[in-house]
This record gives sequence, C-alpha cells and structure tokens, in this order.
Amino acid sequence: MRRGTTPTITFETEINCAEFDKLEITFAQKDEIILNKNMSDCSIEGNKITIKLTEEETLLFDSRKNPVQMQIRAGIGNSRLASEIMYTTAESILKDGCLT
Repeated sequence: MRRGTTPTITFETEINCAEFDKLEITFAQKDEIILNKNMSDCSIEGNKITIKLTEEETLLFDSRKNPVQMQIRAGIGNSRLASEIMYTTAESILKDGCLT
C-alpha cells in the first residue's frame, strides 16, 4: 500500500466469513500495533473480507519500518480463530500529509 492513499484490501479465507459474530483486523509495524479495524469497518461476502483504509490511516504507517504486519482474528460463538500473520509494505510518498 502507498501512504496517503485510500486502498481497498481484500482478504480471502478458507471459511465462510458470514458466520463471524466478532472480527478484528490488526495492522502493526515492528511489532507495534498501528491500527485496529473491527467488523463494522469491513464488508463481508462469502469467504472474502474487504476493508477500505482512509488517507489518514495509511499515513500512520512508516515506510522506513517495513513490513506492515496484518492479522485477522474472528469469533464464531465461543470459538476463536486467528489467521497467519500476513505482510505488505508501506510505500513512501514525496510530500507527506493529506491532500487539501
């Protein structure tokens, strides 16, 4: 993802995500949590979870501290699930900050 943009990130799972009654997606860099998103921030369809990040949210990531770690945690009733940790990068921009 590039800092200062509004990317849509899609996660594809092996199970039907519509069964989730709890959901959290955590983004971290250097093992420091940068951003948490929950079920209300996501669109769920079948085995896909889609989330759109804002300009302000992508600016929270530091392109000098790559990679960005991502993990999905979910609940179905009393069961709790956690994905493998996934990785992406925070690509730099020439001028920092939001567009005005």
